Amino acid sequence: MTKPSVTLCSKGMRSISGIATMLADYIVTDNSQKSDYYAGWGRRPSMKRAQKTAQKNKKKALCLEDGFLRSVDFMPGKKNPPLSIITDKKGIYFDASKPSTLEDILNTKEFTQEELGRAQLCIEKIKSYTLSKYNNGLFYSKEALNIPADKECILIIDQCYGDASLKYGQADQSSFDKMMRDAKNNHPNAILLIKTHPDVLAGRSKGYLKKYYKDQNVVVIDKNVNPHCLFTYVSAVYTATSLLGFEALFCGLGVHVYGSPFYAGWGACASEPLIERRTKMRTATEIFHAAYIDYATYYNPYTDEQSDIETTIDLLHDLYLTRYQDDRPYHCAGFKRWKRAHVLPFLTRTSGPITFHDKEETAIKAATEDHGCIVIWASKETDTLTQQSQAKNIPILRMEDGFIRSVGLGSDLIKGASLVLDPYGIYYDPSQLSGLEYILNNRDFSEEELSRATFIKDFILKNRISKYNSDNNALDTSKWPKDKEIILVPGQVDNDASIKRGAVGDVKSNYELIQAVRTAKPDAYIIFKPHPDVVSGNRKGYIPPKHALKFANEIITGVSIQDVMQYVDSVHTMTSLVGFEALLAEKAVHCYGLPFYAGWGLTKDSVSIDRRKRDLNLNQLIVGAILCYPSYLDWENLIPVQAENTLHALSKSIKTKGQSSEAKVSLYKFIRRQSSRLWSNIKYSILSYRL
Repeated sequence: MTKPSVTLCSKGMRSISGIATMLADYIVTDNSQKSDYYAGWGRRPSMKRAQKTAQKNKKKALCLEDGFLRSVDFMPGKKNPPLSIITDKKGIYFDASKPSTLEDILNTKEFTQEELGRAQLCIEKIKSYTLSKYNNGLFYSKEALNIPADKECILIIDQCYGDASLKYGQADQSSFDKMMRDAKNNHPNAILLIKTHPDVLAGRSKGYLKKYYKDQNVVVIDKNVNPHCLFTYVSAVYTATSLLGFEALFCGLGVHVYGSPFYAGWGACASEPLIERRTKMRTATEIFHAAYIDYATYYNPYTDEQSDIETTIDLLHDLYLTRYQDDRPYHCAGFKRWKRAHVLPFLTRTSGPITFHDKEETAIKAATEDHGCIVIWASKETDTLTQQSQAKNIPILRMEDGFIRSVGLGSDLIKGASLVLDPYGIYYDPSQLSGLEYILNNRDFSEEELSRATFIKDFILKNRISKYNSDNNALDTSKWPKDKEIILVPGQVDNDASIKRGAVGDVKSNYELIQAVRTAKPDAYIIFKPHPDVVSGNRKGYIPPKHALKFANEIITGVSIQDVMQYVDSVHTMTSLVGFEALLAEKAVHCYGLPFYAGWGLTKDSVSIDRRKRDLNLNQLIVGAILCYPSYLDWENLIPVQAENTLHALSKSIKTKGQSSEAKVSLYKFIRRQSSRLWSNIKYSILSYRL
């Protein structure tokens, strides 16, 4: 049977991540002339367009809306894409002026004991995980909310003025006035907690209950509080049409309703209006099953597949724990303005404020005042910042790119898919303990983690994934000898922090490295591959070919490191990540400095480090470096993901990438790169003259 087609009548709807998957029962099309349905959102203008176009073409309209378990919002002031949506061919659940599909379900369906048992299990999980629609509220003590400790409390829910659920839910200012009168009469000695809407707090809207703020026995909840926190403090809830009313209802509270939301009129609430179309008596569990299971469609952004409520509940719980793993204010110093947007989503693991400072002294001052911590791009950390932070006992989180980053160069302002936040040091600086070193020294690696490491290694090799994935030219090996050891020498950025900190041996530059390798391996065929950032002209370290070829046999650029790796016998490096990638490919690796992967018994090292106390196998190193140390982000859905999700996304991007990054450069970048190369030629000509 052919699926019906649907046209989405707004740009915003078309841009929702996963919308085609959530509408899998339809074929989403841009051909509005041949569409079977025209979809709009809620009661917004797009729905009016959908209805008008459907009527004109003698077709049907379809209404979409957020589901009741929507998201965990990671960006302050910005909603994440929904993990559930509603599709309704008759109306929409919050519009009581006409029937909806949800209303039909509740009027006609006979629920089985199995269905009710499933609904109850979901309710218990939601209560246990303290989930709601948006999941961006926090827990506060009574004292923090100015609630008297020994008084009965009643929750009064305010809403945004003119909200669609009020307009179509048959509620207005008089409904809120009656709500307050009844609450005062029914609970004369209780504290009335007025819960303001977050948009009212932010000044983006006004509410209905402001005139009652100074009344006796009224406490205004002016913080973004998790609803389940408030439910533990109150004995009853008063609402017009808010979804919080239903969440309180299935949590076991008595709910008094002063509008016509979807959960009223079924006999489940403590008091509610009569809604004639709603003909059956229903329990909160039955209403839950109808609304959350029968009516809603769920989406898994990790698999891009439709999901079920149980999986979504677990997913929201995991996201919530990730989102709120810290509560300290973050004061970020040393970030250029373009970079702030690139790192902000990785910082939203704190519920505290995130502030970017132009100067490190203002960041130190602010962190001192509010007991926050400093976030610094690791290579920008100064001795002054370190010393003052230590003196004032201010924690420092050092940020750096992860080891699986992007398709394209960071120096070309490409957003990274992974970042590190290190509370100890930073992985490329062996002078002090880093978070990665701590993991590798102390973690008890599980069988599941080691199995994942095997998958990751195989996936990286099979799909030719590296840190930047910016090189895709063909590799010519026709002149490579068959009877000599073939050594790859990966170049690095000369002023890179990993060389400044990690090149602690005798070799401290690309030029010295090629010389040292030739001295150690006089008969080998040495291939020098400059760093992509150096080749692009964005960073320092360019060696003119005539100088590099005094020691190397060949220079290669623009080719994937994974393509090269399969033909070489060993890799010689100072601290390059290519050494780690060579280990993944099971090649011999010689380290002339102290990269994070040296000192664990997997490499031949010119420099030793006593702090690294264990011999590791390759999978254990992968678990630490790829699974545990970095954080990963899905930029489309703005949610944290696992390493495997990032690898799949990068693999897809690599396959669909039409051009190398070198082919897409602005005139400014071209001039900058050529200027950098001209200066390098002059510098090495002077060096050769001195030699």
